[in-house]
Amino acid sequence: MDPRAATEASRGRLLVLDYPGHRTEARVCDLHLEDYGYTPTSMLTSPLPTELDGRRYAERLRVRISGPATPAVAVLAYCASARIAREVAAMLPGRPALVLFDAEDVTEETIASAYLSAIAEYNPAVVAAACPGELRTDPDTALCAMLGRISELATAAFRAEGCDPAESDSLGRQTTAAWQDWLTHLIAAYRSEPARWDGRILHVTSAGYRQTGGWWDSPSVRAVQCDVGQAELLRSATARAAVLDFLAD
Repeated sequence: MDPRAATEASRGRLLVLDYPGHRTEARVCDLHLEDYGYTPTSMLTSPLPTELDGRRYAERLRVRISGPATPAVAVLAYCASARIAREVAAMLPGRPALVLFDAEDVTEETIASAYLSAIAEYNPAVVAAACPGELRTDPDTALCAMLGRISELATAAFRAEGCDPAESDSLGRQTTAAWQDWLTHLIAAYRSEPARWDGRILHVTSAGYRQTGGWWDSPSVRAVQCDVGQAELLRSATARAAVLDFLAD
């Protein structure tokens, strides 16, 4: 049956965790699930939470959808947002389904990679500690140390490009704030404690997906691998069909 046949009334609300930062990969919105009667609601909107704990970060997101709105039928998450999506879903009535795309189980190495990417963007010659501080027990100190170094290098880079001191400081603050949002998101995901999910899960992966052993791996998970790379996963007709079939069950 053509899924479009039942679009006269919403089939349900979909809560979407898809980090809004710049990237080349397609986004969950590129699945155009609204064309099939669903109501996607983006949860990662500005201002993003500042909590460095997965459960508290998720709670900040949950309160944004409180009220008489249509109950969620599923929580959808891309890549590093998977753990936080599980935390959000666990807080909602009715145990909504989870739909994950190339789920990533965030580790210290994930955060270190993001931090080193920021350092390299502003001064590739700098050799920095992979991840200062203890992320699990003292995340505030670790984050402050990383942001301080990013701010220092970004401001210096803008001055080297010819910006005056005031403009360099302003641009340095803006770029540091963007990195703060992303690093906070990763740390919160890392510092979540998701037990194995006892609800329904669909995990849609790209052709090159290799991560195994995540909390989402269980015999009850419906896994669908698409024959496209990660950049095109969320534009894939196979991915869209998998999601629609899963939600229709």
